[in-house]
Amino acid sequence: MQQTADGGYIIVGSWLIKTDSQGNEEWINESISGRSVQQTTDGGYIITGTNSGDIENGDVWLIKTDSQGQEEWIQTYGENSLFEWGTSVQQTTDGGYIITGVVGYYDEFESLYYVDVLLLKTDSQGDTLWTNTLGSEDINIGNSVQQTADNGYIVTGWMRPNDDDENVLLIKTDSNGNEEWNQTFGGSSNDAGNSVQQTEDGGYIITGYKYSFGDHDVWLIKTASNGDSLWTRIIGGSISDMGNSVQQTADGGYIIAGNTSHFNGNVVLLIKTDSLGNVDLGTELVINEIMQNPSAVNDSDGEWFEIFNSGNFTWDLNEWTIKDAGTDNHTTSSLEWSSLYINPGEYLVLGNNSDYNTNGGVNVDYQYSDITLANGADEIILINTYGTVFDSVAYDGGTTFPDPTGESMALVHPDSNNNVGTNWQESTTSYGDGDLGTPGLPNFLSDISLNLTSLDFDTVNVNESGVLNLTISNDGNGPLQLDSLYTNSTLFILSFTDSLIDISAVLQVTFTPTEFGPGTATLYIESNDPDESLVEVSLIGFGYYPSPDIELESTSIDFGGVMDGLTGTQLLYVYNTGDTGLELDTMYCTGNFSVIPGNGIVDAGDTL
Repeated sequence: MQQTADGGYIIVGSWLIKTDSQGNEEWINESISGRSVQQTTDGGYIITGTNSGDIENGDVWLIKTDSQGQEEWIQTYGENSLFEWGTSVQQTTDGGYIITGVVGYYDEFESLYYVDVLLLKTDSQGDTLWTNTLGSEDINIGNSVQQTADNGYIVTGWMRPNDDDENVLLIKTDSNGNEEWNQTFGGSSNDAGNSVQQTEDGGYIITGYKYSFGDHDVWLIKTASNGDSLWTRIIGGSISDMGNSVQQTADGGYIIAGNTSHFNGNVVLLIKTDSLGNVDLGTELVINEIMQNPSAVNDSDGEWFEIFNSGNFTWDLNEWTIKDAGTDNHTTSSLEWSSLYINPGEYLVLGNNSDYNTNGGVNVDYQYSDITLANGADEIILINTYGTVFDSVAYDGGTTFPDPTGESMALVHPDSNNNVGTNWQESTTSYGDGDLGTPGLPNFLSDISLNLTSLDFDTVNVNESGVLNLTISNDGNGPLQLDSLYTNSTLFILSFTDSLIDISAVLQVTFTPTEFGPGTATLYIESNDPDESLVEVSLIGFGYYPSPDIELESTSIDFGGVMDGLTGTQLLYVYNTGDTGLELDTMYCTGNFSVIPGNGIVDAGDTL
């Protein structure tokens, strides 16, 4: 996979796929497969791989496509007596291409493979300019190639004698593919280089993997310009991690893309290091909460403690040791428990009883044995499979630590030193059968509460404003952080200054209609509430134009009998029940009737 000039991505495997920057498919070519793809200077793509799924019969192929993934030309390279495949391709400064991969054969008499690194240079049409094979051992694999500043090439992969361990291989050639030097890195383990780049100082940075501590870890190797190792770094958790691509960053550090194993499958791994390959892993695993003296149930049924993963890696706690400074000792086992993985930002609750109905109402992720959490002073020590103490807490039974009954001891923050008693507090949040604690949750957490679920502004004159208040309360035991407040309509404006709420704060909402008719919207409140990170409030209003409303005292006037030559007079009251002035332009009668006045103005709520 490579990011393209438009910010999207080009991916090759069984198919050639182009996506936008969000990973949405733009096009796919199911007839093209390969192992490496790069965008070319004309906006098209170059792909290398093999034309056969049979390892012993394939030839290298090189495919050039246009910007829409349509094939422009294809070339194959190989001999009938050998198998070849391409693993990496780059466009070179002369417009041609450099390919690395493997070339080899199977010796049926010895039942062994003999494989060399393949380095193949072509012109811009894929015609071969030269081919070289590199490597001094029985098996030599090229996984990545880059053109260097002197127009030579740098290749990484791995090598090993038959029936021996694999080591990282680094080969430097001149511009014609002739080897200038090679270096190997590793020892009595299976290691490989998957990506190499020349660095600003003229040296090289390699990533791949190293088999260490029972699993694969990302391996980062920095060399001088002659390939001598300057430093190496092993990066990873207690499960399999692998580096697949490395680039130097603008700050002189490095960015590594790879994958890490997970009980749900492989997931993408992205690691940023400084210029010396150091990674800030954070505090990693922290003993974060301890219930040593429950009240709702007996100690033998309801003791537990919690671990928090504050780092960047998933850890598998299978076959780790939990102990104290005395005789308590337990080795974890995943034979009956599948919840020994702890991902970044997750909590793992370990207890002496996993039955929710009898342990006080705790969801225990792992049940241990042979461990007792003393009500006075005691220790909890967490040790990995290689004897490294990952974390430990020695609480003192009330001298500096809390010594509660029915409440857990809670670390005030995962970054706090958990062996300083003043960094612990008694929990105040109820769980299960009534004891206080936050098993599986942050120790101090917010809880958002609103006094209204909707705001109804009723009618507001067009281009005028109505204001309503919404009270936001924090019912939790930790500060409520409002990360974002917004609406999906410009008719409603928010006014708020307190983004951090301890108890409560008032949000002012203003409705300013711009036309006659209803106005509706939704107010969104994003916060650090762990179970209600987004709450919504409906907003309702009606834009209204002020208008008069005429009402008459009567719709008929009866003068009764009036003698000839005399005049009868009756009064008629005109009411304005509207909310703006009523203009009476003309008032007149027909026949022998007349009206005074002939016009007038009636103020809102007044009478004429």
